[in-house]
Amino acid sequence: MEELISSESDYQFVENHMREMMNTNPWNPELTGFIIGKIYRINHPEIWKKYVERKKEIAAEVVDENETFVKELRLYHGSPYVEKIVAEGFRIDESKNGHFGRGIYFAEDSSKSNYYTLGGSGNPCPVHKTYTCGECERKMLLCIVALGKQHVVEKFGSEQANCVTKRNSGYHTLRGAKGRSIDNTEHIIYDQRQVCT
Repeated sequence: MEELISSESDYQFVENHMREMMNTNPWNPELTGFIIGKIYRINHPEIWKKYVERKKEIAAEVVDENETFVKELRLYHGSPYVEKIVAEGFRIDESKNGHFGRGIYFAEDSSKSNYYTLGGSGNPCPVHKTYTCGECERKMLLCIVALGKQHVVEKFGSEQANCVTKRNSGYHTLRGAKGRSIDNTEHIIYDQRQVCT
C-alpha cells in the first residue's frame, strides 16, 4: 500500500471523481462535501491475477454476443471493514445479505458508499451517535469492477439475484438501476474475482 501525495495525478483523479460522483439523497440530505485525509494506492498482485483471469472468462462467455471487451467501471464500496478488505481482498462468504442477495455491492455515487462507511442500514456514528456525523473519519474504496453482462432491475428484491447467481445464467453482475424504488445505481457482483482494489 502506497500513500499518494496531493500533487500526484492519481490523487487528483480520485479527488475529482469523488466530487463528481457525490449525490445528495433522501437518506443522506446533509452531505454537501468532504475533506480527504489520505488516499492510498493498493497493490495486490495475486488479487489482480485472479481479476485478469476472471475478466478473460467473462470475455469468452460474452464473445457470442458481439462484445469485443469486458465493461469495467471504477465504483465505490463503503464499509467499516476497509482494513480487512485491503489486507485480504473482498470475500463473498463474509458479505451480508442485502437488497439483492448475498453479494459485493458497489455504487457509482461516492455519497451512496459513504452511507455504509459506518455500517449503513441504520447504524449511526459509534462516537457521536448521529446518522449525519461530519466529524469522524470514514474510509471507502474506489475499485475497478469487471461487469460483464448485467441483469438490470428497477426494484429491490433478493430474488432478483437468482437471475445472476444460478448456474449458466449468462449474467455476471446485477445492476439496480436508479429509478422507481432505487435512489442510486448499484452494481452487485457474486464472484469476488470480479473486483480489484
